[in-house]
This record gives sequence, structure tokens and C-alpha cells, in this order.
Amino acid sequence: MARGYVAAAAELGVPEGRLTVLDWPTDTGLEAQAVREALGEGARVVLVTSASHMRKRSTNPIFWR
Repeated sequence: MARGYVAAAAELGVPEGRLTVLDWPTDTGLEAQAVREALGEGARVVLVTSASHMRKRSTNPIFWR
């Protein structure tokens, strides 16, 4: 699925060098940890999600800031 999003971003003109693909996390918590490890504590990111994932976001302490 992650590779499909990369292709979509490329079609929209996002340079490949500006993308970080994390295709190994298997749940929201692991993905949040992977993002922090890949980009560093305090990195500014744009989170794109669906309404069905918002409940998960509000219960995961890694997002509480």
C-alpha cells in the first residue's frame, strides 16, 4: 500500500527525494514509532489519514503534543 501512495505522490509532482517510505509497520503505534525514529524527535510532518483512523490517533500517547 505504501508504494501505491508513493506512486500517487509522484503523479502529483512530489519529488521522490522528499518522500520517506515506511512499509514495515503493521499497526498505528508501530508506524508512529517508525516515523519518530526515521525523522527524529520534534520533526514537523504532515499527517494524512482517514476519519476511521482518528480514534486510534487520539488513544496513542505518541501523538499527544
